Formats: sequence, C-alpha cells, structure tokens
Amino acid sequence: MTTLDLLAVTTLKGSLLVVAAALVAVLWRRRPAALRHAMWTAAIAGALLLGPAALLLPSWRITPPEIVTAYRTLAPPRAAESPMRLATPSSGAPSAQVPARDEEPGRFSVDYVLYLWGAGAIGLASCFAVAALRMARSIRHAPVVTDPLLVDLTASIARDLGVNPERVSLRWSDQELTPLVWGIRHPVVLLPAVCREWETDRLREVLVHEIGHIQRWDILTQAIANAATAIYWFNPLIWIGAHRMLIERERACDDLVLSSGAKPSQYAHDLLEIARGMGSRWVASTWVRPWPGGRRSRLGCWTCSIPTASAVARDGQ
Repeated sequence: MTTLDLLAVTTLKGSLLVVAAALVAVLWRRRPAALRHAMWTAAIAGALLLGPAALLLPSWRITPPEIVTAYRTLAPPRAAESPMRLATPSSGAPSAQVPARDEEPGRFSVDYVLYLWGAGAIGLASCFAVAALRMARSIRHAPVVTDPLLVDLTASIARDLGVNPERVSLRWSDQELTPLVWGIRHPVVLLPAVCREWETDRLREVLVHEIGHIQRWDILTQAIANAATAIYWFNPLIWIGAHRMLIERERACDDLVLSSGAKPSQYAHDLLEIARGMGSRWVASTWVRPWPGGRRSRLGCWTCSIPTASAVARDGQ
C-alpha cells in the first residue's frame, strides 16, 4: 500500500467514524456532556490511530474457494515476465536487447499531492508547537498566587473533585485573558489579575470549572484533537469533530460547576460578566483549542456554556 493509498483509506474510515459519532451524539443529546465528549474523543482518537494500525497490524484478505477455483480455470496462462524485452530484429541486423522502460505517467501528480499534504500537516503542527512554546514561556514567567484565600479555596475544590491539591498550582497572568489550565503532569491554573476583584462565589465557579479540566485530563484529549487536525487538516469532518470535542468539554466542566451547588442563573450571569469585562482586550491561548484564531474562538468556548446553564435554570423553574 502506497502512502497516498494509506492516506485515502484512513481519511475515509476516519470520516465514517466522525459521522457515526455525530449520529450517536444526536441520540445522546440528553445524556451528560461528559459522555458525549468521551464519545467524540474516541472517534477522533480512532481516526488518529487508523494509520499506525494499518502499518503495524497484519492485513487479512479472505477469498472464497469458489472464486479461487474459477479464476484458476478461466485465467489464461501467463508468460514469464522479464525485465528485458527483445527488440524486433530488422532484416540483416542482429537482434539486440533493449531495456524495458518504466512508465509512470501519474507519478508527478501523486508526488505533488503528497508534498501538499506534508506541507499542510507540518505547517499546522508548527503552529500548535509555537503556541505551546509561547504559552509555556508565559507560564514560566507568571508569578505564583500567594493569596491564602485563593490557595485554600483551590485546595478544597481539588480535594472535592478527586484531584491531588499538590499537583495544582495557581499563577497570575500579566495579560487580560480568561482563566485557563496548562500542563498535564503538573497543571497550572492561570488567572487574570482581574480575579482579585471577583466575589468568592465567582472565584469558586471559575476554579471548579478549571480544576474540572484537570480532573478530566482535557489537556491530553485536546492534544489528541490537535494531532488529528494536523494530520487530517484537509478533512472538514475531523475539524468538526474536534470542535464538538471542545464544546462538550466546556459543557462537561459547566456541569461540574452546577453539580457543586452553583445556581444556574447566577453562573450564566457570571459567565456573561466575565466575557463583558474582558471585551476587546481578550487574549487567549491557541494551544488549548483546535480552532486557530484570536479572542472570538476563546469567547466561543466560554459562551457555549451559557445555553447549558440557562437551560438548567429553565428546567428548575
């Protein structure tokens, strides 16, 4: 199997996985968001693993005996192939051996497609890598939060969510961005300086949401989505699946906030106030989402949770 054949087969199978996930998501629209996120993650991870599986696992081709017998009966005997072909001798001229010419008329177009795919994959992967390096550098230079109220509140929330408090660290950001989580082994919750002006209830909602990402290992699943979109950058279905992962991930963390005792109407109001307070000065990380872009993408991550909270508020009335 050539590289182009492998890419075509895995693209088709990956697209079928995403379509199947979309159908299941419609059936599970009233199920918990965490379950839908797990389903979308399985579909995207499956699409990512199709290539290695095709290369490493043995291929099985089962041919019915009747077809084999019919082929042997009807197929004419083939002459032995030789890499050399005899030229037709002319009158009075000795015969000479002429090397056979390998003609591949479509080889140039195949190479062009592979080069184009490789350039797109490397380019998008480079964008993710640069964004990750920039975020890591920003985290490294961010001051540690020493406020006893925030530190104790973070430790309490981490214990309630089953996360080791010693794994989680708080840092202040010198940029006006939304709260976010960075890191897998030693995650960091990066908070904007405006958090100092927030009420305790709003701080608790934000910390539950962000530590919920740590509990659910969302940074790892986001890395899987980034890898899949880099390899299958030309497939819009993979991008749609990665975007659905993002939406369900945020809704799952919103469900954690609501299950911790937050009022749905107040939580929706707080989300809107946070978005309104950031305004046009919004700065966001490109690594934590599969959609490249600026503040509008990050704003979409937060505001996609507002309909969830509003719906719960309506149900409770």
